[in-house]
Amino acid sequence: MSSTASVSELRLDLKLYLSQSMLESLLPRYFLHGYVHHDPTQRGAGVVARWDFWALVLLFVIATVVTVTDLIANASILYNTFGLGGLHPGLSKLQIHRFNISMQMLAEMGYVFANILADCILIRRCYVVWNSNWKIVILPIFLSIVNNAVGFSAVVMLIDVFLGSLSLEKATQLLNAANKMLEAFFGVNIVSNVLLTFLIAGRIWWIMKQLERMDPDAKGLDDTRRRYRTVIALIVESGLLYPVSVIVFEIILHVVTLSPSLYPLMTTLAGMAPTLIIVRVHLGVSVNTLGEGVNSLNLTAHKGGLRRSGSSVSDGNSIKKRDEEHAV
Repeated sequence: MSSTASVSELRLDLKLYLSQSMLESLLPRYFLHGYVHHDPTQRGAGVVARWDFWALVLLFVIATVVTVTDLIANASILYNTFGLGGLHPGLSKLQIHRFNISMQMLAEMGYVFANILADCILIRRCYVVWNSNWKIVILPIFLSIVNNAVGFSAVVMLIDVFLGSLSLEKATQLLNAANKMLEAFFGVNIVSNVLLTFLIAGRIWWIMKQLERMDPDAKGLDDTRRRYRTVIALIVESGLLYPVSVIVFEIILHVVTLSPSLYPLMTTLAGMAPTLIIVRVHLGVSVNTLGEGVNSLNLTAHKGGLRRSGSSVSDGNSIKKRDEEHAV
């Protein structure tokens, strides 16, 4: 009787611990998500376009599902480790094992979907910043489609390996192929995110240079230059957050034999990087204010008798107009 009571108490303690862990991991994430979209210091209802808003909401929902899935799998492992059975006392060891594998595969699949959505957000932002120039985003789109297809296929192969009825030889071959595909997926992921980050930052840098050329002695140019350079640095830092984390993730997988599941963290970072880039573009030198800055310096040049007409003016106006259209 006391043994049964002791087991029940242990199961209850584990439930409370895991519930606390889930709240601690989810609440800060949604505080950040809500703050960056509804910063009270900004004009208007939010600081991101409607499409970006719902895409980021979906991205954070996926991250939440992956986190909860991982916590459920950890709960099952803890129950089994302490001899408390699975999530349900009546489950056999085989059923517990298959359940844990299913949760892991669901987390990996969620990570791939989060990566697809994060790519779409960054590619769209790059497209808008580059004045809707499709030539600029052709390579990132191609890399994203091919790479995410490889990642998705690798996870499907792993599901077949662990949950299918393959022979040992066939399962081993499929497992090796899936692991190689995942390594390629992570590698191309790094390249793709670095490319998009520098395309966005590079475009803002180019427009900053156009502003400088229009009138090097214009009033307020130093402040504008300083602000643009700061935001460029912030965008690069935000954009490199995810690729660097992927590199660390790969190192841990190869060095640590029994490494913990890092997919919840990776999925969260996949959503955090585009969130930070979008918000920092809007708050510092937003795509709207780029056009305003170009027009302001153009007016200064005209007042000084410098009749300069160039692509920078049309670029500023076009970028502003395009971002306003996408925000609807």
